[in-house]
Amino acid sequence: MYHFHGGPITKGVRYLMEEADSSETDSQAYKDIFENLGIRNVGMTAPVTDLSYFMRESREDREAVSQLVAKYGLHGRKIILHSGRISARKGQEHTIRAAAELFRTDPALKEEVSFVILGPERDSNGFERLKL
Repeated sequence: MYHFHGGPITKGVRYLMEEADSSETDSQAYKDIFENLGIRNVGMTAPVTDLSYFMRESREDREAVSQLVAKYGLHGRKIILHSGRISARKGQEHTIRAAAELFRTDPALKEEVSFVILGPERDSNGFERLKL
């Protein structure tokens, strides 16, 4: 088993991905890249976040969240959150396409659900790239 977490896809990485009994990565973006390189049967395991970090709540946190909810009209809405660096490696475009498909399939959900992408921009054109 070889697990590719990220970074440059070198000849050595390609060799390991091709020759391993099984291989996986932790993002759909990398899975797509490997498949486009002709490497088949790449699995994907989504990383899991320790939610206890986010459970610590202070008065300042509540105020900041209230301000964001008001600013973006999120009060009473269901939120699907994609958090992570804004970069090609994190696959935010998959979240955007999923939102478009969900709303195309059930337009009434536009009144109930918001997709939120949250994180610092790491690529010089990260946000521009997401304008699909």
